[in-house]
Amino acid sequence: MNIITVKHGKKYRAKHVNYLQEQLMEYYPTADYFCYTEDPTDVDCETIPVFNKPLVNKWWNKLALFSIDMPFKGPCLYFDLDILVESDPHWYLQWDGLSLISAYWKRDDPQYYVKHRYDTVINSSCMTWHAEQHNYIWELFLSNYDYYTRKYAGIDRFIFHEDIKYNLFEDGLMDSVSNPKFPDAPIKSWNNLEYVL
Repeated sequence: MNIITVKHGKKYRAKHVNYLQEQLMEYYPTADYFCYTEDPTDVDCETIPVFNKPLVNKWWNKLALFSIDMPFKGPCLYFDLDILVESDPHWYLQWDGLSLISAYWKRDDPQYYVKHRYDTVINSSCMTWHAEQHNYIWELFLSNYDYYTRKYAGIDRFIFHEDIKYNLFEDGLMDSVSNPKFPDAPIKSWNNLEYVL
């Protein structure tokens, strides 16, 4: 299995990548670890340099993980860097196509879901897929990336509104620190709150 992170810009540093890997190594010691980044300094796992074309910022770099030019093969597990792993998430994970988090904090509370802003009720803080099977997502983005980066405030909205096929993990995989609901969830996400190590 491949476990992958993306570090781009200055919000997160190598220590966030390394700490997440340290947490996951307890459950997945034989996995191959990768970080897609423009700055590999002090990152402990194998790094993949960001593509120069197109040069995109922040979370948009996550879409490049679906490119056939990525070096990994087989099942892939992705985590954002504001994730804390408290127990083995294995029982929730699935590799039947692209799978994402159901954003219960938007799904269950209409005040957090603003439909006219191309909002979404999915979340890509944790994703699973098989390498080389979803290149069409990257190709679609490349077909008009300037338009998509202006239209959508992130890849979650791009996936949701461009009719990309996806599955959802069962509730309970992730708990949002800012909107807690599943205290026993194996992973916690800071969801835009400041995550300080």
